[in-house]
Amino acid sequence: MTHKFKIIERIRKASPSPSSSIRLHRAEFGDDVKKKYDHESYYPDTNYLINELSKFYKISNKNITVGLGAEGIIKDIFLTIFLKNKKIRLLTFSPNFFMYNYYSKLFNFKFFSLEILKKKNDLVSVKDITNSIKKNKINFLVLVNPSSPIQRKWTKLELIEILNYCSKRNILVLIDEVYKLNQKDRSEKIIKKYKNLIFLNSFSKSYGLPGIRLGFCFSNKKFTKELNTCRMAIELPANTINKSIIILKNFKKKIEPKIIKITQSRKFALKEFKKIGIKTMNSDINSVSFFCNSKKQKDQLIKKFLKNKIYVNSVNSKYFENIVNITTTNINNLKKFFLIIKKFKFNAK
Repeated sequence: MTHKFKIIERIRKASPSPSSSIRLHRAEFGDDVKKKYDHESYYPDTNYLINELSKFYKISNKNITVGLGAEGIIKDIFLTIFLKNKKIRLLTFSPNFFMYNYYSKLFNFKFFSLEILKKKNDLVSVKDITNSIKKNKINFLVLVNPSSPIQRKWTKLELIEILNYCSKRNILVLIDEVYKLNQKDRSEKIIKKYKNLIFLNSFSKSYGLPGIRLGFCFSNKKFTKELNTCRMAIELPANTINKSIIILKNFKKKIEPKIIKITQSRKFALKEFKKIGIKTMNSDINSVSFFCNSKKQKDQLIKKFLKNKIYVNSVNSKYFENIVNITTTNINNLKKFFLIIKKFKFNAK
């Protein structure tokens, strides 16, 4: 038995602020007017946060959805598509965020992936995508831009080429920008042109605040309404909402210095790797991937790091099993890391 997906209108009714009025509704313990109040005593209101995201990204609040981390948004997107009863054939890349694969299995989507790094050490191309779409009859493309732990950053011209191709074939495109450090480069504006497009972001990577658990996406008004059909009554805790609003209002003061520090740390790491002759990848995200001479050497190196309480990421790739990924947190941490590598006598070829 099948049914047609029906949009159920969900209205976020803004609540009066406890700081300026007496609230005798939606509260467990009311506070006196204009006195300092405890946010945890009131049901959280996401309207304030959505309006701040709208101002910051210069996009209508009718195009914004918020959720519990990027993963919460991904689950709602997959659920929305599932409820439409379409036979979904999803294409993404490997290695990437493992929950795309998991939710594909959960919602019974047919899952396809392309290796980001190919046999000849080339990165996946636009032609690879269009060929795979045609061959596998893809109707849902997940494009992580830039990808991690192996970086593939798609240019605006490449994105337009992909979007034009998918738009003509009615293929839904999710562009995951969680690892995008440059928040001023706002390609979200093109959702006005493409009706088949969703942009996903969060505070976890580019903002460096994974503990806040804020995810958000931009899409056309119709798809935003569809996502709202699947959302929880209250998407986020009060603490997440309030801290996120403070962050957005103080982005230059609180976030830009973090991004500068990450960028400086990455440059430091790339320079140090070059000194000891180790081949690296990544120049735009918050991590660097480097090549060992063999999987055996990689495993030995990882054990050495663990003994010294240094944690790194082991990249599982079909073609390259000798890649290690490190997050470029700060220069002091990286100095300890490079001391271990030099003692290990890496002897890279």
